[in-house]
Amino acid sequence: MSIEDCITVYKTFSEKAFKNRNNISPVKAFKAATGRPWFDANVLEKAVRDLLFSRGMDADMLLKEDFDPTCKV
Repeated sequence: MSIEDCITVYKTFSEKAFKNRNNISPVKAFKAATGRPWFDANVLEKAVRDLLFSRGMDADMLLKEDFDPTCKV
């Protein structure tokens, strides 16, 4: 993917995964104070699956590359 594609995908992905981020309710404040997550992991998982599917990849694929995990950049 090009850098421009990555930025576009990231913006779409983050809007799905972290929607309602500006809506700070007493419940979210309590969760933050007690160390619990603000966002639903199921929504994040669905956003990742949708992203993989939209790029023509298997939604259940493993994301870690075991053969050579070092960064090439």
